[in-house]
Amino acid sequence: MPRHPIDVAIRERLRKIDLKQREIAKAVGRTPAWVSKYLNGKGHATVDDLIRIIALALEVEGLSDSERRLLKAWKRLPPAAQVDAVEWFEDWVRREARVARTRR
Repeated sequence: MPRHPIDVAIRERLRKIDLKQREIAKAVGRTPAWVSKYLNGKGHATVDDLIRIIALALEVEGLSDSERRLLKAWKRLPPAAQVDAVEWFEDWVRREARVARTRR
């Protein structure tokens, strides 16, 4: 059965992003087995699946490896810890900026 060009492009992009099938499955709300079938052209996606897949690809694409690792760690934090982490990073960035200004 011929594949729609958009479907082919989505599969190709999914293969390029550095995520495990279980991570894709969790983000899309499907099983890793479904993701495997979809990536290999043996499964079909609903419009809702495609929207979730595109959102995931846009979120991850263009990030460096370090940014991707940071985002993965962030998503594992409970909401209260996310607030603390943001405050810590903002403080750290301010300190680094002050240090950089004093070195000039």
